[in-house]
Amino acid sequence: MDEIAKALTLVAGVSIAVERVTEILKQMIPGLADERSNPRIENLRRAGVQILACTVGTFIAWQGHLQLASHEGAVAYVLIGAMSSGGSAFWNHALDVVRATKLTKEAEITSLQPSPVRKLTAVANVAAG
Repeated sequence: MDEIAKALTLVAGVSIAVERVTEILKQMIPGLADERSNPRIENLRRAGVQILACTVGTFIAWQGHLQLASHEGAVAYVLIGAMSSGGSAFWNHALDVVRATKLTKEAEITSLQPSPVRKLTAVANVAAG
């Protein structure tokens, strides 16, 4: 769980930086800032913004020599870049995974603890024995 928390913290920091830099670059690059009424052109614009965000995230990870626990080097930079460019969809999914992990661990701990009924039965058996 600690590794997940560390990775999410790292990606959160990079994600904030990616969002800010991408917004600045969108204003500087003609055609990326304004939404289009033509669906095909709008899809291309959105894809361009996503590629730009992923590139910015990869560059930030590379310049900061950021690493994930299980990956190093160029693979880690690209993974961090891709995750940090995911936006709110990535964060919603990551939050769901963390919640599910927490609930699973709590259920495991609860199942290992003796129930009050078992405790009372054990006490009664000792007293009767």
